[in-house]
Amino acid sequence: METLDAQSMLGQNFEPNRPFRFILGIQGVDAFLVKSSGRPGSTTDEVEMGYINNTRYVAGKTKPNTIAITLYDAIDPSASQKVMEWVRLQYDPATGRAAYQQYYKKDITLKMLGPVGDVVGMDTIYGAFITEHSPSELDYTSGGDVATIAITIRYDRSVKEF
Repeated sequence: METLDAQSMLGQNFEPNRPFRFILGIQGVDAFLVKSSGRPGSTTDEVEMGYINNTRYVAGKTKPNTIAITLYDAIDPSASQKVMEWVRLQYDPATGRAAYQQYYKKDITLKMLGPVGDVVGMDTIYGAFITEHSPSELDYTSGGDVATIAITIRYDRSVKEF
């Protein structure tokens, strides 16, 4: 019987993705303003099917989860201005007008990077729009903290390209 050691159990080319190596591309928002981002996920409903004294389950509708994104609230370019421009495409509080989805939905790309900056994974997120935005609180005692804006996006679907 052969004894397995840790070296033979792990692949020689094993390199994990790192959560700090990514680029989030949103039209109208500079990529360097992104501090953190969730990744696309989904939830599938379960459908219960009863028959006599048995129960079986099958998959129901699948819907995408929301994604939380945090932006640095820079002065120039103004992150808060870019977020508000996107929000106003959905609903303009000055006029009370809402918009057609073709104007406010955006496609987003999430690229995972390898150690040398190569793109090792990519998700395309289709039909994204902001459902919530929340600037960070202000605090006179915060010292060296940086202001941020938290946004939550809802989207129609995502495709794992590679």
